[in-house]
Amino acid sequence: MNELIYSLRTLRKRLLYSLLLLPLFHSCRDVIVVEIEPTPDQIVVVSELTPDKNVELDLSVTADIFSGERAVRPEDATIFLSGSDLPAGATAFIFSSKSDKYQFRNKDFRPAPDETYSLSINIPGTDFVDLFASTTIPRPVTVDRAMVRDVHKIEAANGMEDIVFDIDFEIGQSQNNDTYLHIVPKRVLSQYKIDANGEQRITFFAETEVLHVVQIQDKLNAINELNHREGVFVDYSKLGVSQIKLRLSTATLLDPSIDILQNIEVTVYTLSKELYKYHQNLHKQLINNSSSFTSPTSTYSNIENGLGVFGGMSSSSSLIKL
Repeated sequence: MNELIYSLRTLRKRLLYSLLLLPLFHSCRDVIVVEIEPTPDQIVVVSELTPDKNVELDLSVTADIFSGERAVRPEDATIFLSGSDLPAGATAFIFSSKSDKYQFRNKDFRPAPDETYSLSINIPGTDFVDLFASTTIPRPVTVDRAMVRDVHKIEAANGMEDIVFDIDFEIGQSQNNDTYLHIVPKRVLSQYKIDANGEQRITFFAETEVLHVVQIQDKLNAINELNHREGVFVDYSKLGVSQIKLRLSTATLLDPSIDILQNIEVTVYTLSKELYKYHQNLHKQLINNSSSFTSPTSTYSNIENGLGVFGGMSSSSSLIKL
């Protein structure tokens, strides 16, 4: 009984103290209006020159982030490409409404390694004039001695399976002063049939799917920025070794009963420095956007009087069976 009385007295004192301290925790809220100056429109240019395909250019004008408007794609820009190997009178771009991109007028032209190209852009009736950029197409490196090792099948509860394996390959000697690589391993799906002799014959290559890079060998400090679902980026000058080992996964569950031959294609894109820095910058932005505790990453650009990238690349591939 005495303990109960003591507890009630203690509770009464605590309630009294709480009432006395309540005004100290009272706060006032003021509405603060932050005035943000509208940002000027920016023109964004993205064009990657490669000997593997026709020259295209993506051109857009950004809108103020708070306006709610979407980016505009001007269709009347005057765009010229110049280079020592370009045929006379065929240096202009035309807009394609089908792709919403500008395409080089000469569709048979392919940029050549070691050649330097310049880009100039003007949009009539706007302040977007005298945009300029230049780039040199790097020579490709070779992919040698590609092998698949240590294949594991991981079964799922529903009877499907994932495939995890290592792949080793060697990068040939680079003939460029500065070499930056984008290595993309792909799974090539090819359908086949059994011939009269009981042998498997590939009928056609159905599609390719980029493999998920789950691990790289630790000693390769040159691969310090990863984009796992689109391959890896490599600074060749920091590589130190020519042999590269990647652990890959199909990253999708496969039905083991499907008759499909799986081949692995390793494609190595040799990038110009500006294109390498642009893609590295995009990757850092993706990482920073996923965290609330990182500082914003400034946008890399080599476009004078604009934003974006004008860069060159070449490629080589090696196909091996899994």
